[in-house]
Amino acid sequence: MTTENKKKVQRVYFLSEVAYDTYSIFNPTAYENLIKFMEQDTDEIMIVIDGALTRLDRPELLNGLLSYWEKSESECRAASDLVPNYEQSQKMLETQLGILEKRIAELRKRLPNAHLVLYVDNDDTQFTVSQILKELLINRRAQIGTALKELTGEKKKLTADHKRLQQEFQHDTLTLKIRKAKREKINRQIKALKKVEAEIVASEQELNLFREQKIRPTHQFVTKTFVERLGQMYKEMCKKYGAKFIDHPMVLTFGKSADDFAVKYTHSSHKTWVPVLNRDESIVRSVLANQVRYNDLIKRVAGEAEAERVDAFVESGHHGVGYSTLQKTRDDPAETNFQGNADYDPTIAPLKNYVKICLAVPFEDQVRIARYMDNQEQARMSMGKPTGSRSHEVFRRFNNGSVSGMLMLTKDKDGLIWTRYVQYQDFKDGSVLKQPERYWATWATSDEHLASPEENPMVRDGFKALFEEHSKKPFNFYGKPVNLGGYISGGDTGEAPLVAWNRRYDHRRSPTQLMAENIEKLVRLNPHNPEEVRALAIEMVSDTMDGVTHSAGVIMERVAEWYTYFLDILLAVNSPLQFLEVVTKGNHADGALRSIGLGEDNNFKVKLEERKIGILEVGLSAHYRSRPHKVRVGCGGYSDARIIQVKDYGLDVNGKPLFGPINLLLHHDPQGPGTSGLVGAARKAGADNAFAGHAHKNWVKLFRTDLNQFRVAHRLSTVVGVTVTEKVYASSPPRTQAAHCLIMIKPGDYAEKTIPAAYLREIGRNAMIQKIEAEIANVKKK
Repeated sequence: MTTENKKKVQRVYFLSEVAYDTYSIFNPTAYENLIKFMEQDTDEIMIVIDGALTRLDRPELLNGLLSYWEKSESECRAASDLVPNYEQSQKMLETQLGILEKRIAELRKRLPNAHLVLYVDNDDTQFTVSQILKELLINRRAQIGTALKELTGEKKKLTADHKRLQQEFQHDTLTLKIRKAKREKINRQIKALKKVEAEIVASEQELNLFREQKIRPTHQFVTKTFVERLGQMYKEMCKKYGAKFIDHPMVLTFGKSADDFAVKYTHSSHKTWVPVLNRDESIVRSVLANQVRYNDLIKRVAGEAEAERVDAFVESGHHGVGYSTLQKTRDDPAETNFQGNADYDPTIAPLKNYVKICLAVPFEDQVRIARYMDNQEQARMSMGKPTGSRSHEVFRRFNNGSVSGMLMLTKDKDGLIWTRYVQYQDFKDGSVLKQPERYWATWATSDEHLASPEENPMVRDGFKALFEEHSKKPFNFYGKPVNLGGYISGGDTGEAPLVAWNRRYDHRRSPTQLMAENIEKLVRLNPHNPEEVRALAIEMVSDTMDGVTHSAGVIMERVAEWYTYFLDILLAVNSPLQFLEVVTKGNHADGALRSIGLGEDNNFKVKLEERKIGILEVGLSAHYRSRPHKVRVGCGGYSDARIIQVKDYGLDVNGKPLFGPINLLLHHDPQGPGTSGLVGAARKAGADNAFAGHAHKNWVKLFRTDLNQFRVAHRLSTVVGVTVTEKVYASSPPRTQAAHCLIMIKPGDYAEKTIPAAYLREIGRNAMIQKIEAEIANVKKK
């Protein structure tokens, strides 16, 4: 844990729906600032370019190189004379590819070491192909039509000549020799006429082929030929600049090592190209279903190990929904059978059972898009709305409340995934280039359920070890150090087993039997073997966890110990953040204690008073002045509203910003389907970043607050084991056990790392071994 890690940091930028060829969506200033931002990146990076070109059948969106909205009449006439109607789209495609090549060449020149990926399996490509095919068929019909005109003219001439010769042949004055010559000439004309008539019939039949359905052979041949030719043009361009060409969903990797970042990418796995408003609600089920089919295929081709190499599943910004989650794919049988109850180190699902799932966001200027929606582009839209033949996916997702900006996924040296979303406005105004010299991290957990049968002490130990390690040594983020700032708890830290969950299945073993077993094991213990010491210590402590904790006093004290652990470290390292801790009550212990005027954080607040540490306490009147000490902790929760808001989170003790500042909201259990509860709570409070616990699942959801601007709703995971409740709600995907590390740079620039329980468990086990080894060394010194 403290040894130097020499693994590389690898990062993917998802440049989605960039639309280089558009008049409205592409903003050169924002794009230039994006490239400058990537130029500052010192880590190994990949850039996935998707939606680079717009469909040709929507000229309303195309720029001046591809459309004539800004041209004069003479320019339009000259262009019309230069390019025939049936070759217009093909000419436009050449121009499009020229635009794309220029941009890829620029990326290669300015980012020579970046992995470039061009992804073309998207709606714009399909509609462009359809437009070109239509034109190719029209082109062929035009060629056949021209040939038919020539053949018809030739037939008329032959018919006239034939008629004249027939009349001459009937003349009585002709000699036998001349008559014979005339007859031969007439026969040749008849033969030529029949040939022309046959060619006319054949041409008319071929013309009909291009009028008929795509089941016709010629239609299919033309389609196949063009698709192959277009793919070859893309491949040659990518080869020229060392980019990877992708025309179907696949896994993108930095290399062949097992440590290399592997991302399964697709433009949209939805059954249609329509941008889906609630894509975040269906993406998890879609990925879990598709992952089974994908893994089966990979296992057959490359084996079991390769099938498990996918770190993240990502869809493009096509839907305009910014969303990410760390999803547990399946529970371990020991979890399903609740065999970890009353176990200090229970068996849990391994690390391979977790996968990151993300929806990227489109890199598009919503201010410019809004001009179409507000009827400010009257000529382009024929004084109408963007509907029917003038509709486009960009307008559909805009009407759905889409967000815009950039998704960056990072695999750090520990093999964990960082998600970072930056709003488009920060690229447009250049503020993204003004990164701080150091970042500040806030660590977060939720739903520990201390004193519950399913609590997982070893996972909590792992989180504590990471927190303590960070207090001693900053880690690196985008080439800058990250200092320890604060801690957030999403509530339900304590449990109330006897009241909230009236079950009697817990038990305690016979003390006599345990004493006999412990004596036998202790006398046989090798006290110099750390593994033996750890195993016995875990077993003996697990025995004390049997049964139900009846005392609310015990639970409140354990909650206080948990919160105080982090507070003591933050005070010891002199974290300048004003709000060192922000916590709120949960519904479990609160449901049992509030009727007598207590909360799960009651003992913690008493300890804060004793230490003269000021509290921002929800539910107290603004004029309440019994706590004159400087506020360093926020304690939320009042009645059914288990909530707290810190309007300037990120200020230091002197009122100066360390980061942000962020208008922060913490709400244990906001009600509402899907993500609507927390998003609604955030909107009501005007929050920049809103957090919640309760649901034992995690997600980050972006919501639009203005054009090119978004804010963040983040549902925190749980560090308790699998519970009975989630097994009852069996239709939902498995709930994810994890903790979080958050970096809140500013409103609209948010990064987070979700740390799965399996990883925390290993950290906790290693930390325990280190403590045991240290104790053994101390004993040997005495």
